[in-house]
Amino acid sequence: MSVLTRVQRATKENRVFVLAILTLGHGVTHFYQRSFLVLLPKIAVDLGLSGVRVGALGTVRHLTSFSIEVPGGFIIDMLKHRWGMIFAGCMGLIAVAWAVTGATPNFTVLVIAVALIALPGTVWHLPAMASLSQRFPERRGLAVSVHGLGGNLGNILGPLAAGMLLGLLLLTWRQVAFLYAVPPLIMVFFLWVSLQNVGGQSAGGEQGLRTRLNSAKGLIKSPAVRGLVLVAMLRGMGFDALTLFTPIYLANELKMGDVLVGFHIALLTALGVIALPMLGSLSDKFGRKVVLLPGLMAMALLSFAIVNVGSGLALTLVIAGMGIFSYSLNQIIRAAVLDLAPLGSEATSYGLVFGSTQVFAAFSPLVAGALKDWLGIEFVFYYAAILVAFSAFLLFACPLHRQEMINTAAG
Repeated sequence: MSVLTRVQRATKENRVFVLAILTLGHGVTHFYQRSFLVLLPKIAVDLGLSGVRVGALGTVRHLTSFSIEVPGGFIIDMLKHRWGMIFAGCMGLIAVAWAVTGATPNFTVLVIAVALIALPGTVWHLPAMASLSQRFPERRGLAVSVHGLGGNLGNILGPLAAGMLLGLLLLTWRQVAFLYAVPPLIMVFFLWVSLQNVGGQSAGGEQGLRTRLNSAKGLIKSPAVRGLVLVAMLRGMGFDALTLFTPIYLANELKMGDVLVGFHIALLTALGVIALPMLGSLSDKFGRKVVLLPGLMAMALLSFAIVNVGSGLALTLVIAGMGIFSYSLNQIIRAAVLDLAPLGSEATSYGLVFGSTQVFAAFSPLVAGALKDWLGIEFVFYYAAILVAFSAFLLFACPLHRQEMINTAAG
């Protein structure tokens, strides 16, 4: 075996290891984010939250993400040799966030807790997406989808665990929150050791802030990227409104127990475990739009159906169907943007593009909360369906050409 062959094999093995660890950590961040949804109905009752105040929590999450993603991308790209520390720090933030959640005495402190819960996942995506984009340029859609698979598993296991802790062990939501603050502390050391050099070997060389900013600005000028930003924003606005109020709909309107609420919230993304790698691979082969367009249309129809099929098996099947597309499509949209991102400025581009969607998306939970209070919770789901349907319409008109992305990735 030649020296070149050994180097190539070691590089391949290293990138697979990095993908595995990043996927695991991504799963942990989503485990905690989704668990909060199952606790939310009980928190809302204990603290006397209206629909608008519940929606405000979603707004806080979006604004927190915006405040981190836009400037954070520039910083992350310049701190490649500190990515391991950043990943470990995300786990420490999770522990702090859940300790604050458990001690929440009122709505004001709850807002702070929600902001802290949003931070780790937002920070995590920036170096993770950049690292995978650089290490898997020829199979970017699959790599991003595998990383998303970890998040999807967290989306499933988090609600199931929270539902069982509440419904079977009869813990209070405060006790669950304090319990959740312990495991991330173990992950801090593990990630620190495993990912020390994850950014040090990144491609693209060292670029100044001005160069990264100019590259990101050039990306925003692309009609394809501008279209993808709008598609991502509308899809996110619709699905975020739906996920925020689904547990409240199940618990308060359908009178489901904690275990069943957790089960159905897990189903909102569950089948994506199977679908995500398949859809990611198909998008690599046939193009992003071929996968995204029918998926968004299906999401819109399923959103409308949730409050029109009753409370039996049909509801379970509809929510399970939503799970095929809800999280998977977001990962493919991210891969489509990374296809066009300049080499070495992936985190900057990712943060600027997706961070810019957060400002507009921040108002969506408030609108959804107002609809719940004024017209009834079913109008939240109609609202979500309209937004996702409109995102499909915009995608249809988006100039997203497969050959253009291949040329960009190859360059």
